[in-house]
Amino acid sequence: MTPFEVAGLTEDEARAYFVRLRFARWGGQPACEKCNCTAICEIKTRKIYKCKMCHRQFSATSNTTWHARKISYRKLLFLIAEFAHQRQAKTTIELCRNLKVQYKTALLWVHKIRNELAERAKEVLLSGEVEIDGSYYGGFIRPKNMKKERDDHRKVPYRANARSLCVVAARQRDGGIRTWITKSEGEARSFISDALASGTVLFADQAPDWTWLRGRHRLFTVNHKQAYYTPEACTNHVENYFRALRMVGRLHRHISHNYLDLYAAEAAWRVERNKWSDGAGLTDLMALMSLPGRSALAGYFQGRKRSLSLCQKDGTTKAWRPPTRA
Repeated sequence: MTPFEVAGLTEDEARAYFVRLRFARWGGQPACEKCNCTAICEIKTRKIYKCKMCHRQFSATSNTTWHARKISYRKLLFLIAEFAHQRQAKTTIELCRNLKVQYKTALLWVHKIRNELAERAKEVLLSGEVEIDGSYYGGFIRPKNMKKERDDHRKVPYRANARSLCVVAARQRDGGIRTWITKSEGEARSFISDALASGTVLFADQAPDWTWLRGRHRLFTVNHKQAYYTPEACTNHVENYFRALRMVGRLHRHISHNYLDLYAAEAAWRVERNKWSDGAGLTDLMALMSLPGRSALAGYFQGRKRSLSLCQKDGTTKAWRPPTRA
């Protein structure tokens, strides 16, 4: 369904369509996830279901990311249709105005969608021909107004800015994309190795951080000072992903470093989504949001703020938050 078609539904029609997508694993009919029973009766006065085998009561949003929703099914469908239908990212303020909800409500729901995309991407195993590269974001220091008071930010200590982060991406040609957030490219070594299948052929630039891969995989490099691509090596596919990520950054104008990995996962999903049919994005997002388990962002506005999982050189991650601008 397109956002235009969703907008024409009544609340009952939207709920019926939501239930059909939510329980797609059981043919669109409500089923109990606890005992996997399809013998269900509906309590129409409360709009919930009851399992005849284990007597468990549940709704269409129980034990999912949709749990504890406070907006209608029609608005939920419109939100996910708007997110999935656009080829490029859509600003949260536009979603807020179209849905007629508060800004923080729309922001939390799109963050929950991005979080599910990031969690699904962790399960992707890359094989065949894979391109790897890194790109740095953030860390801009506003120069002083008077020229005599300005410092050269191209020199140390400004180049070693504590607020800048590196997005490392590995993209399989005609396949999936994996992303990691680090302080430098070399700190993603162990994570890249775990995401590659045996026999994978790698393509990268001539940065020294990728030379360690030669002992494990076939590695072809290209010198970008001489050419963007050569007959032996090319990294244009992963560069295309970074172009999409930069477009996401320009559209949203400001991306907090706490959520850089979520925006990176969204950009990867949109690059892959451009190859799908128009209806595949909506069904894919509904399948992700309907997986068992509450969202990690539940209780966000009750004080449980999110920290960035920053990859370390030893193969571990640590909770990281950006330092103050001072």
